[in-house]
Amino acid sequence: MITILEIDFVEINLISLYKQAKSNFTGLDEFIYALDVLYILGKIDINEDLGKIIKC
Repeated sequence: MITILEIDFVEINLISLYKQAKSNFTGLDEFIYALDVLYILGKIDINEDLGKIIKC
């Protein structure tokens, strides 16, 4: 999860975020799990219409 928060972005496309962070995860499922936890903790928000992740 820290890997995602350390990436410099305010709003980013989900695919772009995965490309930047994928070397730190063992698979896509681990990446999605990290996003879920960050969302629950209020660290990120998700704009489903645009497919963007927003850092809070």
